[in-house]
Amino acid sequence: MVRGLGRHAKEAFVNAESLARQEHITHQFVYNQDTDAVGRVWQVLHPHDTVVARENMAYCEEINPDFIRYQVAPSNPVVHLLKIG
Repeated sequence: MVRGLGRHAKEAFVNAESLARQEHITHQFVYNQDTDAVGRVWQVLHPHDTVVARENMAYCEEINPDFIRYQVAPSNPVVHLLKIG
C-alpha cells in the first residue's frame, strides 16, 4: 500500500504496476510531490525511460535525456525522457 497518495495517483500506480508486470518490464516508480527533486532523483537512479505528464515538463529542466518521445493519449498526454546506455 502506498501512503500519502490521492485516489487518482493510487489508481494510476496500480494500473502502471499491472501493465508492467503483464509485459515483464523491469520498472521502478517514484512518486514525489517535491518538484525540485525530479532532477536529483533522475541523477541518482539513471533510469532508461522517465515518463512525465506533459503539463509537468517544466519540472524536468535538470534532466538531460538523449531522446524525447511524445506519446499522445486522449486523457493524459505524456512525455518519455529516454537515456541510452
